[in-house]
Amino acid sequence: MSGKRELLHQAIPESNLERFLDCTTPAVPAIPLEKGWEESMAWEPLEEMPTQFFRLCDLWKCFDEWSAYGAAVPVLVNGGKERVVQYFVPYLSALQIYTTAPHKALLPDPLSGDFSDSETSRAEEMSDSDCSHSISFSSSSGSEKAESWDCGSNGSAGEQESTWCRPRDRLGHLYLDYFEHAPPHARVPLMEKINQLSREYPELNSLRSIDLSAASWMSVAWYPIYHIPASRTARDLSASFLTYHTLSFSFQDMEDGTVLSSDAKSSSPIRLPPFGIATYKLHGEVWLSGGPWDQHRLYSLWTSALSWLAQLQLTHPDFRFFLSHKD
Repeated sequence: MSGKRELLHQAIPESNLERFLDCTTPAVPAIPLEKGWEESMAWEPLEEMPTQFFRLCDLWKCFDEWSAYGAAVPVLVNGGKERVVQYFVPYLSALQIYTTAPHKALLPDPLSGDFSDSETSRAEEMSDSDCSHSISFSSSSGSEKAESWDCGSNGSAGEQESTWCRPRDRLGHLYLDYFEHAPPHARVPLMEKINQLSREYPELNSLRSIDLSAASWMSVAWYPIYHIPASRTARDLSASFLTYHTLSFSFQDMEDGTVLSSDAKSSSPIRLPPFGIATYKLHGEVWLSGGPWDQHRLYSLWTSALSWLAQLQLTHPDFRFFLSHKD
């Protein structure tokens, strides 16, 4: 209870929207890469190679407590006169994992010092999506800086290769393709869903960000459960959110810091703030307390999510529901 009391009185960012984004952003341990690890890669390195990576198993751990008790978000209500702590439970809405190589060809852990072909796992089917455009987080009409890569492919679904696939050639090797279709009341929290999926896809707990192509992403649905103290503004706090996160190092260390970000210190965690968002039952007087800046921020994140899905030619059930019920 003392922790909840501290949340009510600690210094917090200016707007409720930014508080939500900050409090629900996963922060995973950053693992430094040994110098020269990229020399063992058979695909063409990026212009700026990463110096750190994270493991997916550490990412899922970020959602462990949130799945059990909810993520705490301090919210100012009644014109900023009252502060409450709203709790949101995360649910896995969508998850697509593309690896840069068939799994039997993935590099061993750089920390082990062993770059032999020691990993044995099932080979992955190739992505059968022909794609001649570039993937980015910005809409084609936007003027914001976009981090992108080309994914044109002449390969077929049945083609098997022994070398690393170049991110500029195709989406990668599809390992997992999951979209939630059940209604919210029939879902299990994100951590429980990951545990279920891991039984069929064990690499969910061993893959690293450097194993994934830039087409790898996940979406999290955040549904409110309760707030402390109880308030008559419960209706205003009933908003639900859909956040989009990249899983690949290809978007790490972007200048604007909106995607994967970490400080120069190796001990600093890698944060995965959302590059896109959708909302349901959002009351502007509460969640857009930052005024025009919040409105622009929300619109920018929404168009980025829309652009991402359009470029990958995906139908995301939760996004369609949120869009059809948009206030």
